[in-house]
This record gives sequence, C-alpha cells and structure tokens, in this order.
Amino acid sequence: MPYAMQNITSNYKYLGTLILAVLGWFFAFIGICILQSQYDDIKDGLRGRGKNPLSAAWFHLFFYLFTLLGVAALLVTATMEHYRTALVAILAIGFVFITSDLDSILGDISIPGVPSRTKSGGGLFAAGPILPLICLSFLGYSSLAPSEKAFVNNMNGDNSFVFHHASPQHPVSVPATVPLPASLLPFLPRITPVPATRRSHL
Repeated sequence: MPYAMQNITSNYKYLGTLILAVLGWFFAFIGICILQSQYDDIKDGLRGRGKNPLSAAWFHLFFYLFTLLGVAALLVTATMEHYRTALVAILAIGFVFITSDLDSILGDISIPGVPSRTKSGGGLFAAGPILPLICLSFLGYSSLAPSEKAFVNNMNGDNSFVFHHASPQHPVSVPATVPLPASLLPFLPRITPVPATRRSHL
C-alpha cells in the first residue's frame, strides 16, 4: 500500500480541514485539563459522586484523536473510498459522544458557585470536539468519489429513481443461458402450442 504525504500537503482543502480539526482537539484537551485540575472545586456538584466524573470525557477525547488519525491515514494511503461505511459509523458515534458531553459538562458548570476558570474549561471542552467532527465529516464526504449506487446520483430530472443504469465503463451484465440437464426435463410442465387458427380467434 503506497504512502504519499503529498495527498494531504498538495491539497489545501485536506490540509486546512485537518489543521482546523487538530486545533479543535487541542481546545478540547486544554478544556478537560482545566476541568480535571478544578475537580476538587466542582466534585460536589458533578454527577457520579465517588468516582472521577470526567473518565468518560477522557475516553471521548481520545476517541476523537484516533478518529482524526484514522482519517489522516486514509488520506495518506488514498483508501478513503474503501472505508466510507466505517467512517460514517465512527463519525455518527462521535456525534453521540458530543451530545453526551454537552449534556453533562455544560449542565454541571452551570451550577451556582462554580469558579469562572472551571466554566471556561467546560466551554472549551464542549466546543472543542464539535470543530474536528464537523471538519472530518466535511472532509470524508467531499473526498469520497460519487457512487453509482447512491440515491442522489441516480435521480433523473423527473425525480424518478433509476435502478439499472448502464454506462460504457459499467455496462449492465446479462446472465448467460445455462442448459438444463436432461434428467430434469421429465419434471418440467409441458407447454402445448396454440394452433394458428385458434390463435387468430383469441
């Protein structure tokens, strides 16, 4: 499998999107570090007493990181099209994690008496993952080659769906006729031909 960093460096769309995604991840990392340092100040108001309430958030943060590294690896190896389904599934899981983080972190830092530094860290962590996942979603969608089986790519002008579309590159294959074995012929129904005179009356 060839590796070519030029796939990213020579394409400003890929390079700029990855840079924005990395910046968003670092914002989230700084935010969760601030929250962890202020844990003693907010632990009474946070959910999940008796354990670190940010353990799931740390897992989500590294999930975003490995997603970012995976997308970069797909771009370098030019194999994005082969893993489009896995990429869509991973990004969908990431958006579920974002929803969970927004619900827990923003709800907890809005408790009266929480220090302003903790609120700033919570805001950074809540806003940080949104940027990389949006960038990766745009990057994955824009880098995928059009699929002939996609619904939007098979729409006619009259909004009708084309189920069988032939092209010079992808002709429609017609199955070849396979002769039946002689042992099956006695079991087939016999079709009596209609005489020509009777056919005219029909």
